[in-house]
Amino acid sequence: MFFILAHGRWGLPASVGFALCLLSSGSATAQTNLADQASPASPASRSLTDRQLRIEQQFLRVESSPWSPLGLKLSKNGQVVGPRWFSVVPDEAVAGSTEAKKHASHARIFHGATAAFALAGVGLIVGGAAVADSNKEWTTNARLLAAGGLLAILSEGVCALFREREIMEAVNAYNYDLVRDKLGD
Repeated sequence: MFFILAHGRWGLPASVGFALCLLSSGSATAQTNLADQASPASPASRSLTDRQLRIEQQFLRVESSPWSPLGLKLSKNGQVVGPRWFSVVPDEAVAGSTEAKKHASHARIFHGATAAFALAGVGLIVGGAAVADSNKEWTTNARLLAAGGLLAILSEGVCALFREREIMEAVNAYNYDLVRDKLGD
């Protein structure tokens, strides 16, 4: 009651929400304790557990990594499977899933475009600075070269975002096919 008086008209919905959270967490704890006291596992539940373990080992995981070329790493069963400098999502990492291979291919295309735009942008900016230095002032050509370089670097950033999206789509497609048991051999 003190909470309702102290927090005005929004106090009642917050109190009800808090009470519902407490009740639901108590029932989840009770269900967990009942499951712990259950009889030994049947053969069917053991096979389900074996399947879950097999799926867990094949599951493709994405983690952020400051030491990776792209700032993330892909792993299966504790082993790093990508990305590498020229292979964003290796084919062996998504083997068996045609949808994941399609997204991995798109990620490679965006990776190439990212590198190309970055190199072009740096070249154009350096070229613009060189033209400005040789003329001892920023001429129209020097400004256009530098502006083109900045536009290329902006495009590189957009391609990098699409590359990251396609990497995540490849991982999601592979894991989805894995869980549905739709991976081809």
